[in-house]
This record gives sequence, structure tokens and C-alpha cells, in this order.
Amino acid sequence: MSVQREASVQDQYSWLDYKEQFRNASSMRGSATRMKRSWVPEDEQRRLMAYRLLDAYYKNRSAEWMSREADEDQKKNRREYGDAFVLVETALASLIGDDQTVQVRHLEMPPEPRVDDEGNVVLDEMTQDPIIETPEDEAAIGLNSVLEDWMVKERFIQKMIECERNAVKLGDGVYVLGFDERRGRPRISVWDPGMYFPDVEMQHLSDEDYPSTVCIAYEFVGREQPRETFVRRIMWWLADVEEWTTAWSSSSDQVCWMSDGIWKLDDVNTDVFSFRDQDAVEWLIEPMMLPIDFIPVVHIPNRVAGQEIYGTSVLGSILPILDEMQACDTDIAATAALVGSPPLAISGGSLPKNDKGQIDTYGPGMVFETGEGTATVLDTSTCLDALMKLSDALSTRLSVNSRTPESLMGRVKPSEVPSGIALTLSFTPHGSLIREMRLVREEKYAILFRFVMRMMAVKDPQITAFGEREANLKFGSFLPADMQETSAMVVNLLSTQAISLETAIGMLIASGFQIDNVQEEIARIRSVDFTNALSAIDATADPNAGREYLGLDPLPLEDVEDEETDPTTKEQL
Repeated sequence: MSVQREASVQDQYSWLDYKEQFRNASSMRGSATRMKRSWVPEDEQRRLMAYRLLDAYYKNRSAEWMSREADEDQKKNRREYGDAFVLVETALASLIGDDQTVQVRHLEMPPEPRVDDEGNVVLDEMTQDPIIETPEDEAAIGLNSVLEDWMVKERFIQKMIECERNAVKLGDGVYVLGFDERRGRPRISVWDPGMYFPDVEMQHLSDEDYPSTVCIAYEFVGREQPRETFVRRIMWWLADVEEWTTAWSSSSDQVCWMSDGIWKLDDVNTDVFSFRDQDAVEWLIEPMMLPIDFIPVVHIPNRVAGQEIYGTSVLGSILPILDEMQACDTDIAATAALVGSPPLAISGGSLPKNDKGQIDTYGPGMVFETGEGTATVLDTSTCLDALMKLSDALSTRLSVNSRTPESLMGRVKPSEVPSGIALTLSFTPHGSLIREMRLVREEKYAILFRFVMRMMAVKDPQITAFGEREANLKFGSFLPADMQETSAMVVNLLSTQAISLETAIGMLIASGFQIDNVQEEIARIRSVDFTNALSAIDATADPNAGREYLGLDPLPLEDVEDEETDPTTKEQL
């Protein structure tokens, strides 16, 4: 009798195939996941199963995915202490950093003469030449303020954390934009990536393409009797049209359509992209054309995903290590109970037995009469020591393979923190991981804010006055720094004039010093730096040079001529 083996599937989720329930798609109809539905595209089955499995580890529910040979007692007694949770939250904290701000790219403005309130060119009092200065990009400043206000109203940072948690944990995050007529602004919402279905097969996407059809779909049970199961599908698709001019003043030959409907699950016998309109039991939004030429859905893969399309969770290929740690923790709990109540060896005597012919176990205060015999306590603590060493070894392996330093996992005591250089070196693999994750976000959040600005322009044409500007989300620092070591280094470099004041302040900010604005901090420092102000006067023979350094208004020309002959000038300054 020959046994037919299952064909091996090689894809980005192959690292989960060691799980029997994941590998055998037919078994997914069980209680661990309820995934096998006719409307879910066949190619998406493994992705959705992977999400369920990864979420189970995050929520300490991975015992549901143990092999079929495991009985209920083994699943019930399985110890899960949140190691997957710590990894996900640590990576998330490093990804978003200690601060998150939107930044609109400023254009380099051409230098131009300074003018007064009446529009007259301001001249230098000594040379009578026009004072030339580089103006700020007022449009960028204004647009930045508009986006910051929108972020506050939309609670964007909270939603961003929710979406990024999905991306780090499951491998993918999904934003959906829509215009709210009542609030008068674009709304942003976060969706479970398991409800996200892009039609990637229709056009055989290349790395640069985005699918022209995208669905958000999920099942729910109705409230009315009899309780029926329904499928809600929100779909966006691009259609070719005659060339038209968008609200943001660009021409396009495509337009986005949208629909939002509900179908009975029993009436659905095709994939999510092919539901028949006439079978819908209710239209929340009938098919309608939107005044945009893009699909307002932004997919955030956790790591670089070109050909694979979907991202990879930080838990990735380390789930077997987590399984080993759970098994070790389970054994430690059982062994600790044994060490707390060690077995007794009775020799030369006997103990009474109960009605079942068994010797009762003992507890505090219990006395045994053994006659001439002896009772010896068996030492089982060595087994516990061995398991604790194994647990430490597994934790170290987890730190290495997940590229998460032990100091971030809380395994290094504050008194044992290494020097700044050693600590920085230990963060090198983790830094590489976070930089890759941020590289993906740099592209995706630029697209997200571009969509937001264009949707604003649809309802508020004044937004177009700012022009087409690139905006992006900037994450703060995540690397630990030795503030004392950095400050000493800055003092040394400044005293030898090896770095500029701007660079020095940038180093202090990177090491964790709370400095909000570099230019304002420079102005405050110079306003009391009388030594360098006097040096500026000595170097230029111009008292106004010192006043300019201190941020003071220049003296009138006649006063400067008088002070050049007055030996007390510098003392008065």
C-alpha cells in the first residue's frame, strides 16, 4: 500500500508549513480557523490562514494550532507567557520611534531683496546695497499646518499605531480613505488585512503596478431571525474615460468607481470580485463614480515586498523557537511543582494506604510513622536548573534570530548596560531591520498624504494654491544613546571647531535631548554668547557684526562711526 504525500507549496508563507493544521488546507474548516469560503480567492487562502496563526501567537492562543496528536489537557496546560507579544510591540516601538510628524518638502526658494512693510527694498546702512535673504517656502509651511490639523481631527497617530501593529504582527496593514460630507474632510480608517483583497491576477502585476480593482470584504451574522450569514463587499475599480482635468489640475484618462453592497452567503458562489449585482440584498452605496483617478486604499507591507506583493511578519520564521520556549516553560512549571513537593523514598517501613490501595500524598504538617524505617527526600532541583539554562539559551536564540537585542527585550539589567559603543554595536542587526521597514513606509506614506491632499482639493479648491507638494510621515529616533558620552563629545568637538553648532545640536537631538527647533535653539545660544560676539567685532571691526550674532538690531550708521573711535564700545556691548 502506497501513501500519497501532499505536494509542497513554496511561497512566502512556507515557513508556516511545519504546522499540520496550516499545511493541510482541508483541516482549516475546524475551530481554529473558519476560513474556507467560496468567495475567498483560492490564492488568498494561505494568506488568511497565516494571519489567523500569527494572531493566535500574539494573543497567547497558539495552543489551538498544536498537532492533532495533542490532547485537550496538553493544550490546556500549555504555558504561553507573551514572548510573541513582546517581539511585536518592541519592533513597533522601534519602527515609529519616539515622535511622529508630517513634513512637507520645502522648495529651495531663490534669494531676493528684503522689503519693508511699504514694499521698499531695504538697504544695508553701511554699504547701501540691498539686503539679500532667502525667503521661507510659505506654501509648504501652510500645507504642513493644514495636514497637521487634519491629523489631529482624524486621530491619525492612534490609527497609524493600529495599522502598523497589524503590519508588524501579520505582515500587512491597510488604510482606506473616504470623504465625509458632514465633517467636510477626508476620513481615514484602518481595516484588518484579512479583509483586503486586491485583484492581482487580472493584470499580472509588475512591481510598479497597483491593482485596478480592490475589495474590502467580510462575513457577518444578521440580527434578525432566522440568523443568516451575509457578506459585505466594498469595491473600488478604475475605468477608462475620456481625458478630464482633476481638481488638482492634472489631466487623467481614468476614473475611480465605488460600490458597497451586502449579499447572502448562501447566494454567493463566485470569488469576491465577481458577485452579481442583482443578487445583492442591500446597497449601502450603489455603484457610483468618484471625482478621483486613484483607488483610495493604501496597503502597507511590513517589509520590502516586490514580487511577493504581501509583507512578512516580524515573527517570520521564529515560530518554531517560540514553540520550543512554550514547551520549555510548560516543563519548567511542572518541574517547579515537583521541586516544591519532592517525592519521598521510604525504606525499612511502610505507610498506610487508602481505600483505593494508594498512599496519600503529603502536605505541610503531615506526620508519617515508619517504625524502624527511614524517609529520604529526593532532590529534583537539578532538573529545574537544566531547564532554566535551556530557557536562557532559547531566549538568546530568539533574540539573535529575530534581530531584537536582549536589552530591548528586558533581559539586561540597568546596572549591566554595556558602554555606548558596545550597545550601539548590539543594535546593528535591529537597526538594519527597522531601516528596511521604514524604507517601505517612506514610499507608502508619501502616497497616503498625496491621496489626502487630492481628496481635500476636490472639496476645497483653495488647497490647490499650495501646489503639488510631497508630504511624508517622519518617525523619530529609536536607537538608545549615551547622553553623557554624547554631550562630552559635542563639547570637545565644538571647542576645537571641528563641527558647526547646527551639527552639534543635531547630535544632541539624536541622543535624546528634548530640543524642539534647531534654529530657535541656535538663536537662544547665540543671544548670550558674548565671547563669540566680541570675536566677530574683532574680526570685522564692525560693532553691528556682534549685534547681528546676538540677534540684536543693527545700530544706525552714525552711531557705528562714533563707536569705532570709542574704546569702551566692546565693554558696552
